[in-house]
Amino acid sequence: MAENASNKAVASNQMTTAVLTNLGKRLLDEAYQSGNKITIAEMSLGDSNHTYVEPNPDFTELVHEFGRQVINEGNTQETWINAIVYVDAKRWKGNSIFEFGLHDAAGNLIVYSSYPATTIPEDGSEHVQIEIECYLDLYNASAVSITITPIMQIASELEAGIARVATKAQVLEGVSDNTIVTPKKLRDTQQFQLYNPERLYKLGEICFTQSAETGEVSYWQWYSNVESLAGKDPLNTANRRSGWSETTKPWYWSPFNGSRPGETVWWGGAELPEDVILDNEQELPAVVYHRLAAARPDLVFKPDLVSSSIRMKPATGRYLRAANGSNYVPGQTHEDAIRNITANFATNNGWMFSGAGGAMDRWGGESQRANATTMEGAGNVAPAINFDASRVVPTANQNQPVTLIEWKGVAI
Repeated sequence: MAENASNKAVASNQMTTAVLTNLGKRLLDEAYQSGNKITIAEMSLGDSNHTYVEPNPDFTELVHEFGRQVINEGNTQETWINAIVYVDAKRWKGNSIFEFGLHDAAGNLIVYSSYPATTIPEDGSEHVQIEIECYLDLYNASAVSITITPIMQIASELEAGIARVATKAQVLEGVSDNTIVTPKKLRDTQQFQLYNPERLYKLGEICFTQSAETGEVSYWQWYSNVESLAGKDPLNTANRRSGWSETTKPWYWSPFNGSRPGETVWWGGAELPEDVILDNEQELPAVVYHRLAAARPDLVFKPDLVSSSIRMKPATGRYLRAANGSNYVPGQTHEDAIRNITANFATNNGWMFSGAGGAMDRWGGESQRANATTMEGAGNVAPAINFDASRVVPTANQNQPVTLIEWKGVAI
């Protein structure tokens, strides 16, 4: 029984033997020596008159060919070639396959092979899928190329066919219009999706989390520009600025609220949000606060000529004024001052005040007195001088610059 099984295996192997024809060997050697290639373009199908024929290198054609097909799949390596054809069962229904061959673009038979007898049925051929694969070792296979024609055309919006699965890079690029996106690729590339602990997030990508208690949704943006990691839960404050202690790399997540780095933020609460920094002359490592450094290069300096730092403006306790680019320049500071006030007064004969100007005014009971040297020119005089700045400048109950008053709201 063992010997019989062995004989059957040998017979089966013989019936699927492929050989390089002498013609194919000569053409292949010529191509190899000249640095050219021969191109495998077609597979011929035959029935060898319904009998097994031992492959012979002298063959230049099939024993009995009934048709040819283009190659549907295949490749070449340094020492072997591989070609696959999916037999068109509708086209060849009723035929039997006993042999096949590989032909170059000129129709020359390069490879001949026998094949186990396979009959394509007359009825139900549309449900039959016969695949013929030819694998052949060649010492100079590098001189062979294979022309591939897919079994079906590439699918489009209007035509049925084979649809290739897009790579993650293609999904992110968003250019290819002839590939399909799997749910996993969609999940791994779409923004504003539920946080996925298995996803590698990179700079600028956005996810959301949902509170188990209230159902409230919070959105987060990956902040680090030096690491792309998975498993960094945005709800863990150790992954955000509020719990971050590193001074040599950025934290991982920041709240996503649409604000622009470097944008002035007014806030009326008792504590600042975690994505707002005080403008109070503090110094910050630029490598950690990289978005602020990129948006506000005017704040960046190199204290040791190596590492960059950010020095915030001295805004605490100061009025802010709108810049106009000329006499009000961004970053300029003004120290406290008031508008100059001038005044003067005069006396009559050194003991009564007969005149005042500016912020000074005569005060007290007035009477008319004659001039000391003449009876002419008598005028009113008063015993005191009063100082009132409102006579020359606008006044209020506090020192204040020119100001614009607006409603200040709090977003809810």
